[in-house]
Amino acid sequence: MRINVSLPALTAASTLVFALPVFAQASDWDAIVAAAQEEGEVVVYHSQLGARYFTDVVASFEEEYGIDVRLLDGRATEIIERVRSEAGSDRRIGDIVMPSTATAENFTEAGYLGSIGTLPNVANLRDGMEPHDTYLPAFRQAYGILVNTNMVAEDEMPTSWEDLLDPRWQGQILSNEVRTLGTGMAVLGPLWAHFGDSYVERLAGQDLTFSRDIRLEERRVAMGEFPILMTEMFAFYHELDGLPVTLVLPEEGSPYTPIDMALLDGAPHPNAARVFMNYFLSTEAQTVYAEVGMVPVVDGIIETLSEEFAATAGVRLIGYLGAADRAPTAEITERVFGPL
Repeated sequence: MRINVSLPALTAASTLVFALPVFAQASDWDAIVAAAQEEGEVVVYHSQLGARYFTDVVASFEEEYGIDVRLLDGRATEIIERVRSEAGSDRRIGDIVMPSTATAENFTEAGYLGSIGTLPNVANLRDGMEPHDTYLPAFRQAYGILVNTNMVAEDEMPTSWEDLLDPRWQGQILSNEVRTLGTGMAVLGPLWAHFGDSYVERLAGQDLTFSRDIRLEERRVAMGEFPILMTEMFAFYHELDGLPVTLVLPEEGSPYTPIDMALLDGAPHPNAARVFMNYFLSTEAQTVYAEVGMVPVVDGIIETLSEEFAATAGVRLIGYLGAADRAPTAEITERVFGPL
């Protein structure tokens, strides 16, 4: 299996600790860890749908700190509703939520999140991975083009997003649905911002086929139903070993979804939450994610990876669908592609 890269795409004690604004001294962080272990558990709301790399990181955290992690795994809409419900009822169960940046922005505005303070491993964040008072970068899900190598010759491979407008691909492109929140809109929104209205209009002229089954889409391409999928997540591609497909990293770069970590306001286990978030920014945790195709958010990871994973971990990122981008993107996609 290979990746086609188009350059340059390369308690009282608990309450006291909770109130600390920063943890500049080692003794301060030791107090946080001690309070976290006294709390004994942390509740995490996330949407990683049983992904082995996430559960591996959780297991490593539990082993290192002796803190139990309780997980609520659901689709993004389900997690959003859970957070809203708890905030509205003032019955706090969750400690951490791991949403997209767009959702974290909305949660912040709604007052659902608490201040994190400064965690030691925040100092290791890569340039462009900026911390916010109420949420921190966790990892980035980037997207490229999946191509069936039995159906597309090497010299016909698309090398850019604009290559998808070639008449030869009319009726030949599969995409996750772009008119509702999901992978399709997460890809098309940044492409619209990068290329403009004409790109979306010309893409509509390519007679795309839309799907809402994100995991089946790549299988449809691998089986030869379509030669191209324009909305492939890197982490999914690395599970397709042995199938006649390749991942193209377009020369302009890749749209992505930034996934963050946030401390829920009134969290029952605030110190354990901070220790978990700090661990997620460790070299160990970030390497686990990078070795399945996610983009790490801390320094010193990409250089340690194989060529295959370094390509996806170090891809140029060209934009993401922020909270303010959702409604305009939905409007143009429905106008150009027709209503759902």
